[in-house]
Amino acid sequence: MKSDQFFDIYQTLCKEWEAFLLSNGIKLMTHPGIRILSVCYYISRHPGCSLNEVAREFGITAGTASNLVDSLCRRGFLERIQSEADRRSICLTTTPRLNAFLERVKEL
Repeated sequence: MKSDQFFDIYQTLCKEWEAFLLSNGIKLMTHPGIRILSVCYYISRHPGCSLNEVAREFGITAGTASNLVDSLCRRGFLERIQSEADRRSICLTTTPRLNAFLERVKEL
């Protein structure tokens, strides 16, 4: 992929993400907004991952990961599911609402 293609796709993705957030009542489109999208995408690619896995992947503390996931759960983008293997563990997954958005932008 050439750099101009990358930046065209990046710009389009940012616009789509901003529109999705705004349609869900969230007014945020900064680099942290892209970090949020990255976390959502990671969880969609690793359904059932833990908060600790998210924290390690993105170089953030478990507390920061927990706060971010809580916020995304309240907005209906992610779900916390109790692990069947270990009742103390929580598995993360994306909701159909977020999955629909992610499927739409895959074609960019």
